[in-house]
Amino acid sequence: MKEKCWLKVRALDVVALGLLVVVKLTATGCISGGGGGARSNLDAKKAIEGLKSDPWGDPERIVAEVNGRQITQRDFYLRALEQFGTRRFLTGFITQELVLQEALKAGIRVTPEEVDRKVTKLLEDEELKAGGREKLARQYEDLGLTLEEAGQDRGREVEQQLVLEKLIKSRRNVNDDILREYYKVTYGRTRYATRHIAYSFRPRPEQSDADVPRLRLEANSRAARAVDRIRKGADFTTLARAESQDTVTASRGGELGAIYDDPKVVPEFMRAVFKLGVNEVSDPVENPNGGYHIFQVTRIIPEESFVDCKEKMLGELHDLPPSEEEVRDALLKLRSGADVRLFPPEGRLKGEVEEHQPGGTK
Repeated sequence: MKEKCWLKVRALDVVALGLLVVVKLTATGCISGGGGGARSNLDAKKAIEGLKSDPWGDPERIVAEVNGRQITQRDFYLRALEQFGTRRFLTGFITQELVLQEALKAGIRVTPEEVDRKVTKLLEDEELKAGGREKLARQYEDLGLTLEEAGQDRGREVEQQLVLEKLIKSRRNVNDDILREYYKVTYGRTRYATRHIAYSFRPRPEQSDADVPRLRLEANSRAARAVDRIRKGADFTTLARAESQDTVTASRGGELGAIYDDPKVVPEFMRAVFKLGVNEVSDPVENPNGGYHIFQVTRIIPEESFVDCKEKMLGELHDLPPSEEEVRDALLKLRSGADVRLFPPEGRLKGEVEEHQPGGTK
């Protein structure tokens, strides 16, 4: 059923799929050299701000100088178009305009507070992956940006993403079939909110299968030491971020969401998890694909009747982040129903917009 395409849940704590970026309209300048340091970065920032306030004023105006070579305003625009691709840039710009028009008609708006919260969360995740705030700051310094400037750039992108997300959510059709499908994998069964730490023993490219026995022993030893540390009081989340080799969940402190009786889950994992009480930690469990895992149950969520949790499910389904498929479908509908004209006509954009001569007809 078409309406179910966005309902891709494995547990109550659904991990948001990344939104497709409609178009990135910000360019980052990094101008340094000759010992210019902070002054050259400041000059670059002023140049960019000048382009925003008076974009078409003087094509020959010098906006930067790199190792003695001057870059004009004309150079800047031509290079940007070359980098993005004129047609791709225009397609993205048109898509963004369609989203904004629809959001305006629907009365959808995004507040500065919503943008700030999202940007803060994104930077916090980056900070965890970078290994701390200072390391992240140095990474951005290498690009000629401060953390504050990086947040400002992210803010413009985040605002566009939030508008699209709200627009999609406002058009969802949550019928009884979708509710019952969601119920089957959530409130219709007992679930165990779980987190884990993974230690791999799969050989690296420079290693061979002959190394597997040694690697398996090392992975098991590391997992056993982690279990001992946690049972003696170490924080599971902190250890997961520092040691887990599951790159998807490590930055979330090992959070897996809720595990239930599901044939798609490794049976050894389910058996280990279902034996645990709240806050208990499992012994190392071997993954047939090459690793050891330790699990901790943070909450046991009992089964509820459909009637009792119907309103709760409606709220959760409304707040569920859009899936990639849902985003694609929404954008396709917007483009296919729009009257988009190109002047002069240069061919249809991927079959999604019509060509028009000035004053002409379709």
